[in-house]
Amino acid sequence: MDPRRPDPNAELHARERLRVVFALGSLLLGLLAAVHI
Repeated sequence: MDPRRPDPNAELHARERLRVVFALGSLLLGLLAAVHI
């Protein structure tokens, strides 16, 4: 792998990680809301 060439999958991986973090965050918020009701 040539380190000078940007990884075409890097952006995809970043987006997937963002989606996972967002999903976990919303799940946590929903759980907190359910507990407080």
